Amino acid sequence: MLTMEFRKLLQLHLKPRLNQLGFMGSDHHFRKNSDEHFIYTLAIQGNRYGGSCIMELGVHLDFLPIGLNGKADINNLTVYDCEFRQRIEAGIPWSQRIFGSRHPQARWFEYGESEADAIRTINRMYKVFKVGGLEYYDQFRGFPDPILSITLEQLKAERGKQQISMGAPQNLRLALIIARTHEFVGDLDSSLKFAEWGLNHLGQATGLKPYFEELISRITQLRELSK
Repeated sequence: MLTMEFRKLLQLHLKPRLNQLGFMGSDHHFRKNSDEHFIYTLAIQGNRYGGSCIMELGVHLDFLPIGLNGKADINNLTVYDCEFRQRIEAGIPWSQRIFGSRHPQARWFEYGESEADAIRTINRMYKVFKVGGLEYYDQFRGFPDPILSITLEQLKAERGKQQISMGAPQNLRLALIIARTHEFVGDLDSSLKFAEWGLNHLGQATGLKPYFEELISRITQLRELSK
């Protein structure tokens, strides 16, 4: 089955159920705004070789720029714009679990040959999303705790389980997100601490330098005005 044909079936058999969960969108891009500054996104990405797709999850904060330059429209946010991203795997067939092997395409949802095959796949995708997808988004409840609970000590250490399960970016980019979040909630001292750490540990990531410098300059000015 072609991806375009499969997407027509997604429109009929998946989109209405996602709408009931609060996700709005097209046949392969969906988003849900929370009341806690988090934006939840879902993309159904077709395999470039055809015949299968994958479900990608993303979470962004509505006060953060999209990308580094912030030129994109927040109202058209997709998974690929999000700072936090994760994939849902389709799973391993029982036959392969029994023999202890892992198929290289285990994470992909196969369209199948017929419309009936495709609908069965879509039903399975929904079940997987309703468990794994919603569990992923649940990590981002209770703003600002999911972001600000990540300490500078954790950033200095190896990438931890929390960052991995959240699908967080690498530590320097994550430091910028945390610093901006501290600024947003009014904790300028903590914001400055994360921003200065990021600036002092750039290494080869020099593209982030002006964003840390801009944040540090702005916070310094705000602190001076508050004296």
